[in-house]
Amino acid sequence: MIKSVLFYCLVGCCIFFTVLDCIVVINALFSKTPIWVIRSWKMAAYGSSNPMLDRRSFFEEVFRTVILDPFGTLIPPVTAYYFFHPRKDKKRFIMLGLSLIYLLLSSFAGGGGRLGYIYYFGCFLLGYLTMSNRKAFPSFKKGKYRKYITVVLIFGIVAVVLFTRFRTGSGNFIKQTYTYFALSPTLLGLWLNDLGEVVHTNGFLTFFGVHSYVFRIFETIGWEHMIPEIYEISYQCMLDAEKFRQVGYGVANAFVTPLYYFFIDGGYPFVCLASTVFGGIVSKFHKAFIGKTEISLRSFAIYVLIMYGVFLTFIRIQTCTPSYVISFAMAYFILDKTDHSNLFPKMEESINAES
Repeated sequence: MIKSVLFYCLVGCCIFFTVLDCIVVINALFSKTPIWVIRSWKMAAYGSSNPMLDRRSFFEEVFRTVILDPFGTLIPPVTAYYFFHPRKDKKRFIMLGLSLIYLLLSSFAGGGGRLGYIYYFGCFLLGYLTMSNRKAFPSFKKGKYRKYITVVLIFGIVAVVLFTRFRTGSGNFIKQTYTYFALSPTLLGLWLNDLGEVVHTNGFLTFFGVHSYVFRIFETIGWEHMIPEIYEISYQCMLDAEKFRQVGYGVANAFVTPLYYFFIDGGYPFVCLASTVFGGIVSKFHKAFIGKTEISLRSFAIYVLIMYGVFLTFIRIQTCTPSYVISFAMAYFILDKTDHSNLFPKMEESINAES
C-alpha cells in the first residue's frame, strides 16, 4: 500500500507546485511579459534570478528538482499502462484525469511547452502497441482501443500545431520542424572546427546527469576544493551550447545533439565509442522487452523512458540530464515489478469481498 499512497501523494505535490508556477505566469501575462521571457524562466539554471525562481525557497527547489521533476516523467507511462490494461478498472479514469490536469498546468507554467504533449501522447501510442502485440493480455480488444488511440493522436497533433502557432506565429510549423530535425546535420560541418578547440571533458559532459548532483552538494556545503575543473567546463557547456557559434533564435536546438556532447568529451574516437555503447544498450533492452510474455508496470515505464531518451537525441543525449537519470531509480523504487490492474489492490479486494 505504501507505494500506491506515495505515488498519489507525489502526483498531488506535482499539481500543487505547478499551480504556484501558473500563478506567477498569470501575473506576468497581466504585466504584458512576452511568452519567450516566461519560457526562459522555467528553463533557467539554479542560481538565476527571475520571478519564478525567486519565489522558491532552497528546500522547495531541491524537492522539485530531485523528486518531483523525475517523478513527473513517470506519470504518463503509468497512466497509459492502466488505461490499456484489459481489466475493467474505474480508477484508470482517475489517473487519466490527474495526468491531464498536470499536463495542462505544466505546459502553461512552461510558457506553452510542446514536448510534454508529445511525450504524453507517445506513451499512449507505445501502450497501445505494447498491449496489442502481446498474448499476456488475451482479452485486449484492439478495435475498442484503436478508436481511443486514434482520438488521442489527433488531439495530440492538433495541440502541438496550436502551441507552435501560439509561440511562433502562423506559418512557422514547417520551419520549426525543419529546425529541430533537419538543420543540425547541415550545420555540423561548420561547428566541428569550433568544437575541436574546446578542452575534452572525458565523459563528464555526456554523463553530467549521473555525477552533477554530487558536485553540487560539495559546492553547497563549501567543499569547492573537491570539485575538479573539468566539471566546471562541463557545466558551462551544459548551460550555454551556443557559446561556440551564435546561431540565433529558433536554431539553438539544432546545435544540441548527441554529437555535440560526444565530440566535446573526446573527439571522433569518443563519438564512435559512445554511439556504439548507446546503440548496443538500447537494442539489447528493446529485444529483451519485446520477448517478454508478461508486462509489469515497472518494465513498461522503463521501456517508455528509454524510448523517450532515444526520441530526444535530436536535442541532446539524455544521460546529461539529472532528472532523466533519477527517473529510472524512482521507477524501481515506486513502481511494482508485479502486475496489478489497480493502484489500490487491497482496497479493490475488500470491495469485492463485501459484494
